[in-house]
Amino acid sequence: MCSTIGAKIYHNGSHKDYSALVDEKIERIKNRYYANSLSKAQAKQQVESLQRSLRKKTISGRIRTKSTTGRLC
Repeated sequence: MCSTIGAKIYHNGSHKDYSALVDEKIERIKNRYYANSLSKAQAKQQVESLQRSLRKKTISGRIRTKSTTGRLC
């Protein structure tokens, strides 16, 4: 489907390394929120910023968990 519409990204199974990276980053935000270092609005903003950043890095091929084939691990 993606190739027929010219998309650069496609889903190809499990991505445990990427999922672990995301979990780690979300956990840091959550810990700061529960330590009262972030307000609810700030935590929400940081999660949204993380989503944008990861999306851009995935699209551009700059994500750390890419394999030598260019697929997310």
